Amino acid sequence: MPGKFKYQASANIIVLIHVFWTLLLFGGAVFMFFARWYAPFQIGLMSFTLLIAIPFGRTCPLTLFEEWLRKKINPDYTNNRSYMVTYINKIFGTKFSRKQIIIYNGCFYVAAYIAAALIWTH
Repeated sequence: MPGKFKYQASANIIVLIHVFWTLLLFGGAVFMFFARWYAPFQIGLMSFTLLIAIPFGRTCPLTLFEEWLRKKINPDYTNNRSYMVTYINKIFGTKFSRKQIIIYNGCFYVAAYIAAALIWTH
């Protein structure tokens, strides 16, 4: 039982870190319109987020670590390699696929990169 609690608590902390990072990315995309100086930081955060996923099969290492921890509790657990799909579907009762979320996130990143570049250079 104590080991199970440890894995559950650790996985929940990973989710909280993930939520914070997601809010930082999406909130930063809005914030840079009000604070032009933030645009290069936003580009850096988005680039880091994309680049860190490359060695992990284009999946965030936090997602993989959370899944590993939850599998210690329930070997059948899967988050389908997508934190966003797992929790958006769980919280809102939707049925988004990983592919749909990848497309939406891709559109967000392209729009945010373009906006950040325009804000930073003008």
